[in-house]
Amino acid sequence: MQIDWEYRKDKAQTNCNVFVSIDGTDFQIQEPSPFSASWYSHKFKGPGVRYEVGVCIATGWIVWFHGPFRCGSWSDEKIAQYGLNQILDWDELYIADGGYKSKGMVLNPDDAVSQEINDYMQICRTRHETINTLFKHFYCIGNRFHRDVKKHGLFAHAVANIVQLGIMFDELNPFDVYDHFEEPDSWQNEWET
Repeated sequence: MQIDWEYRKDKAQTNCNVFVSIDGTDFQIQEPSPFSASWYSHKFKGPGVRYEVGVCIATGWIVWFHGPFRCGSWSDEKIAQYGLNQILDWDELYIADGGYKSKGMVLNPDDAVSQEINDYMQICRTRHETINTLFKHFYCIGNRFHRDVKKHGLFAHAVANIVQLGIMFDELNPFDVYDHFEEPDSWQNEWET
């Protein structure tokens, strides 16, 4: 009941085909042995694992949590191609930052056709970053992970589900996108495929 991809369309305010914001988030780990540059995260200049997180624009619920992946060998785009892009509806798009390049699937600030649409996407992405930050409040994954890296996924998925439950039951309240910026009038027409 916690994280479910099908929740992405709940309470959608449009007939548009854009339901989620997507972003990668990195977590620090202890240096695995033997050393491999495939773990390197440029975000904190050391070893880490990356997860791809999807947040429903209308509800703020976490609807996608995919990982872990080695930071140094799995870019945001590669992770999306490996999973997210395979489960989208045929005409569905998502909002993401410039690390995502999948033509015909992703909308990033470079794609904005107006300042209004750019502002809307920025609000969606800002709320998404707020949710990513909530994961880091949990000591077990918010600090350097000192256990076997193979166990990181168990801890991270548990934390993601706890954060999701907090959002669902109003214990954690990342801001509502629509409280800050109404969906642009031109939004649906701009992204129809």
